[in-house]
Amino acid sequence: MENLAGSVQFGLSPIYGSGSWLQDSSQLQAETLLENTQVNCKSLLSCDLRTDWQSQLINWKSGTYSGEELSLNGALQLNYAHEEIRITADLIDISIPTFRGAEDSVAVDFSTSLQLDQLELTVGDSISAGFNYASSDLQLGNKLIDLKNPAYSGKLQFEKELLTGILEFELNQGLRFELGLQHFFPKDTGDVIFELARHDFSEAEPLSDFLSLKQFDGDIVAGEVSAQANISWSKQVDQSWRLGGPISLRLDKLSAYFAEYFVVDLSTDMFAEATTPLGIQVVNPTSASISRVDVGLPIENLSWQYRFNSLTGELEISDLDLSVLGGKLSIASARYHPDRARQQIDVVLANLNVQSMVNLVDYPGLQADGLISGYLPFILEGNKITIHQGLLGALNPGGSIRYRPANSTPASNPGMRLVNEALSNYQYQHMNTEASYDENGDLLLKVQLQGANPDMNSGQAINLNVNITDNIPTLLKSLQASRDITDELERVMQRPH
Repeated sequence: MENLAGSVQFGLSPIYGSGSWLQDSSQLQAETLLENTQVNCKSLLSCDLRTDWQSQLINWKSGTYSGEELSLNGALQLNYAHEEIRITADLIDISIPTFRGAEDSVAVDFSTSLQLDQLELTVGDSISAGFNYASSDLQLGNKLIDLKNPAYSGKLQFEKELLTGILEFELNQGLRFELGLQHFFPKDTGDVIFELARHDFSEAEPLSDFLSLKQFDGDIVAGEVSAQANISWSKQVDQSWRLGGPISLRLDKLSAYFAEYFVVDLSTDMFAEATTPLGIQVVNPTSASISRVDVGLPIENLSWQYRFNSLTGELEISDLDLSVLGGKLSIASARYHPDRARQQIDVVLANLNVQSMVNLVDYPGLQADGLISGYLPFILEGNKITIHQGLLGALNPGGSIRYRPANSTPASNPGMRLVNEALSNYQYQHMNTEASYDENGDLLLKVQLQGANPDMNSGQAINLNVNITDNIPTLLKSLQASRDITDELERVMQRPH
């Protein structure tokens, strides 16, 4: 038999097979067709096979994942020699019309078609496999996000118990990110490298040209963004997994709008660490700045330091400064922890312009000037924000109030008549205010004024107590409604900085 020589060649008619399997929460129904099959054997230990392969997973399910009509097509070559099986294919077409997760996991629903090329699988003393892949078709079947012209390509390789992979993903031929991974099975260690290539957004090429959130009214219309991460993992003696590695995010003068708010020139260089279990933690204080935020009330020149832990929900803000209402607002330090029942943030106000405050509300005929400073203790309890006994005071030398309504009909109440007359030209030296804010958004200012009207009783001293109330959410909504968000953002961005 050792001297037996010769060869055998034969062809096979179309071969069809079908079957179904069911085990626990997994099931599979499939069929396969082999056509143009040619076999060439030089000996019992050396054979070549070529065939046109078509397989279809009619329906399948594994745990919470399922799909229908998944198909694979390609010309396969199989070689058996030296007790080793080698399967190759120049090109395999794969169609995945339906891939879905559980009903409450719409983010994993998708369909795609892709091509595998240079596929090779070797089974012998060891196992190795590899292929390249590419696709320009990907549809997400969910209500959350819409991708514009997605395309992806890469490579997957398994050799000597090491799995490596590369993924390059692109949206609308512009926004790109790359992912590279490796995992060494004997030691259960590996890492993944992620890079979002630097990209500049503009009004002509905003974020919505690449992707959009279907239930979110917003867009990024200017600025530069880039990101990198290198996350490694290893299995511990107790069978738990440990994660770690650096994560960086760079935002440079990012301008965006969302709902009725907009942000101009958001900048930060964030350096974070991956945590176990998977999360993000910024350990060292990181700087950030914004040229302008508009929530109806314009806020400018923001700068602050921050740290956070995404797993615990802890957030720390320090050295926050901003310009508002002609003055300054600052927070020396603020810490938020979701498990604490009550937390306080002290806000310091300096040199706020009284007329700027008056301009926020619709009080026809009212003019005022002067500067005020003080502090507001914000109390956070659950999802409620209140202010208790905030104090504001006028700076020397005081200011003036002139209230001359268009309707000059005298008030019927003698007390109100006196107040209106005093406020027609009231010069105050002292203005002390106690502020409170309830969970419904109602702001109450108890104002104590000391001054005089030089046009009344030869400038006799007049002390006034005035209560001012307003609902802040309603006020902000009215201010937002008075402007077009995109027009206002464009106007602010065109203004020289």
